[in-house]
Amino acid sequence: MYQVSFKLKKEAPRLEIDTLTPDCLCLCSAEELKSVKIWRGKKEVPASEHFEVKGEPGPTPEETMVVIENCKPFVHYAGMFMSGGILKIKGSCGNYIGSRMTGGLIEVEGNVGDMVGEEMKAGKIVVKGNAGNYLGSAWWGDTTGMTGGQIVVEGNVGEMCGQWMEGGYIRVKGNAGDFLGVKQVRGIILVEGDAGYCCGAGMTYGRILVLGNVEILPTYEPDGTYEQLDILDEIFKGPFQLYKGDGAEDGKGDLYVRK
Repeated sequence: MYQVSFKLKKEAPRLEIDTLTPDCLCLCSAEELKSVKIWRGKKEVPASEHFEVKGEPGPTPEETMVVIENCKPFVHYAGMFMSGGILKIKGSCGNYIGSRMTGGLIEVEGNVGDMVGEEMKAGKIVVKGNAGNYLGSAWWGDTTGMTGGQIVVEGNVGEMCGQWMEGGYIRVKGNAGDFLGVKQVRGIILVEGDAGYCCGAGMTYGRILVLGNVEILPTYEPDGTYEQLDILDEIFKGPFQLYKGDGAEDGKGDLYVRK
């Protein structure tokens, strides 16, 4: 696989790097890579003003790996609209990572901000650290969250994870904040730790599985127990109590809680 690296050398209050993806960079020459435009606040500037650029992209996105080195939280929109290839982020990153992506793999070694994977349709995002609010959710004012793909967070996530989710799979290996799966329509959310208040509020369909502690809303009704669950060919040992809801929305969603 061909590889291009962008090592951050000059900080700024805000950088937007949605152009530094395999889709945008494949077929670029060495000189063209340096002149690719990014946003510094409200101004477009060449990527080479803030990054050391090395490597050679492949002829297609699928044959190209982009590596962002020394990344910082003021860097936003990494991997937005990405459709293929690999994007590796060494360090922490800001908001809108993998926003509306349709394919490929994004790996982040550190933490990420808000709205990661919002409205994504396919592909996979792996976050080694923590994630902020609105993971896999809908864009501000929209009512359709992620519809496909996978997001795995090895740390904790903030509030409103999976808001308006309509498909795909979110796995949180730590804890989740309040309003997990709020207005969820389809898809699967797995939290290996605890979940905050109002889990599944307004949920109509879909599945939420919480292995730690969670407070059940009074609009959910018990509906049987299970000794184990199969989530994407992985077995989780119970026993689990199944709750159906959200009754306030005449919902038929499944909330499984380990006893």
